Amino acid sequence: MAVAARPADVLLQPQRTGAVVRRLPRRRGRRVPFAMVAAAVVAALLIVLAGAQAIVSQGAFQLSELTDRAQRLEAESDRLRLRVARLSTPDRIVAAGRRAGLGMPTQVETLGKEYP
Repeated sequence: MAVAARPADVLLQPQRTGAVVRRLPRRRGRRVPFAMVAAAVVAALLIVLAGAQAIVSQGAFQLSELTDRAQRLEAESDRLRLRVARLSTPDRIVAAGRRAGLGMPTQVETLGKEYP
């Protein structure tokens, strides 16, 4: 008595031979290594993703610090430019010269080269 095979379990050969070949039953043991490899790949990707996120966060923090520093340096530069402008006014330089004992000359003499 012949046992009827289910269509999913049977692979038909070409018509000329007429032979029917049975497929071997699937091994359930192959699923476990695949699942382990898949889990390892997912875990590795998560680790890489976490590392990339840490690098991006660190870069954002450094950018924030550099922006704050640039603003402080710009404010200091403005303050120093104003100080230079105040210190280089002609009235202030004249007053500093007078305090040092300098004054306007009373007699001016022009020196020049005599030509023959």
